[in-house]
Amino acid sequence: MKSETDSTRSPLTLGWEFFKIGCVAFGGFMAVISVIEDVFVRKLGWLKQEEMLDGVSLANVLPGPQAVNTVTYVGYTCGGRKGALASFVGILTPTYILVTGLTFLYFEYAQGVPSIESFFTGLVLAVVAVIFNVVWRMQGKCLQGPLTWGLALLAAASVLTIPTDWKLRATLGVLALAALLGSRVFRTTPDSVPAETGDKGGSVLPLVALPLLLSSLYLLDLPIPKGGLIHVAITFAGLSVLLFGGGYVFIPMIMHVVVEQEGWLTLGQFNDGIAMSQVTPGPIVISAAFIGQKVLMEQGALWGIVGGLVATLAIFGPPALLMVAASQMLERVKGSGRVQGALKGARAAIVGMIAAAGVTILLSELGGADPTSGVDPIRAAQSFGILILSLLALLRFKLPVVMVIPAAGGLGLLLL
Repeated sequence: MKSETDSTRSPLTLGWEFFKIGCVAFGGFMAVISVIEDVFVRKLGWLKQEEMLDGVSLANVLPGPQAVNTVTYVGYTCGGRKGALASFVGILTPTYILVTGLTFLYFEYAQGVPSIESFFTGLVLAVVAVIFNVVWRMQGKCLQGPLTWGLALLAAASVLTIPTDWKLRATLGVLALAALLGSRVFRTTPDSVPAETGDKGGSVLPLVALPLLLSSLYLLDLPIPKGGLIHVAITFAGLSVLLFGGGYVFIPMIMHVVVEQEGWLTLGQFNDGIAMSQVTPGPIVISAAFIGQKVLMEQGALWGIVGGLVATLAIFGPPALLMVAASQMLERVKGSGRVQGALKGARAAIVGMIAAAGVTILLSELGGADPTSGVDPIRAAQSFGILILSLLALLRFKLPVVMVIPAAGGLGLLLL
């Protein structure tokens, strides 16, 4: 849609519009998309409805957080590469600032205070309910037939049972197997190669090469100082291009890396970081800022802020680059029957991974502050009560996440 002047859709204007959206970006991917559609399609008229749907389709095809990928697409469509950059910065700035402040308060003052730990336990139990709610919604669309259910169960088993040293490789192997089977079994439309329409903004090669390079550096396990800024950047950038299926896939994958493999956080700290990302605006993947800040803050508060910023840019940046590249080749990506089939298989496995992540987090919370001491039956009953109430609020009464999670925190404060 070209009815507006280029100055109206300047990078500064796009950044400001998305900054405002970022301040209220609660409720997950589809909630954020609804706000973006209301602003850019209905109010401003800068996008057609079809263009918006194309962006959502691409966000589901590519790795990375779907909401931020869609924002990048909208920014690119409205203002080219500069518009994509401005939109990317605008949507992430509010939540990054808020998470940075809360992370500092959490590690300086909150840990070890029983009442605050009980509050966070309630938050985490509600996050588990959110995860199970997501699985319930996804299974209806993604698990249709014995093969998809089998892939989901296989993926869940790999998350729950594979030893730590092999878990990441096994998980990626299951995803690759699911995608391969899907590309053969679920391919329903022929590949189509549209005529060239021209690329807006230059070559896509650098946009694709940089994320692939970063992921290669991560998989090579280079001999760099562990826990340093470069290590944090390579770790999150490498994981970012493996993040298919939305932010909830981030939970089992990053939990393995930062808790079990690197030892940067305890499982309790990781769970609290996920909870924090759920009670602040923005995607769940913003918990990367929490993790990066924790890793570097041992060198000082300023280094912690830098670490959080680097982790944020590393986890969101490479998928955004791929999104811009894919926006220039949209019809080719959408027209591939093999790609669509592979994604159907991968999504089935992803549902299983998400369910397993919810089980893992729940089991860790039932153990309390000291999981080695065993499960307290009274605490377990109270925890299950909070979980069930949260599930009822989400499934039966359709209450928004932004209401359910803080309420569960209050119940945790009262009961646990």
